[in-house]
Amino acid sequence: MVGIPQLPLFLADYPLALEVYKQVLLDLIPEDERIPRNREVGKASYFVMLRAAEAILTARQSLILETHFYVGMSEPDLLGLSEKHGAQIIQIHCSADIPELRRRHAARVESQLRPFIDHPGVHDNLPENANWNPLELHAPLLRLDTSTPDASAQALAWVRPWLAG
Repeated sequence: MVGIPQLPLFLADYPLALEVYKQVLLDLIPEDERIPRNREVGKASYFVMLRAAEAILTARQSLILETHFYVGMSEPDLLGLSEKHGAQIIQIHCSADIPELRRRHAARVESQLRPFIDHPGVHDNLPENANWNPLELHAPLLRLDTSTPDASAQALAWVRPWLAG
């Protein structure tokens, strides 16, 4: 895309999601330490992702960031990148109800594709109101229920005007 970089689109299953960085860091740790250090590695991978975003924006390229961002904590990092690089932020907040999130997680655990990222028990103690809220970015926002069959088409239709610009 030519022009002002776009930062960030929050889309599930993007190939450069936070979990990609997390897996790289986990691969450096002995297997018996991966689960006990999972939270620590998760925090480190967030900062690795931000550094990668910094490099991409410095090269005047667009990017997508995907992770579980935290309201009140993640905004300064993202707004700082946007301001520094003159990047336009758009946000897609993906959600589904807790039973659906638990079902998806159980399927990922069962697949054993990412055993030290998707492990049992992660969603056992989530309260029923644990659907995360969109970040307070004062930017265009799409609230997307990912349990609808056409969620991907909805996201693409909403994003398309920014891709054309």
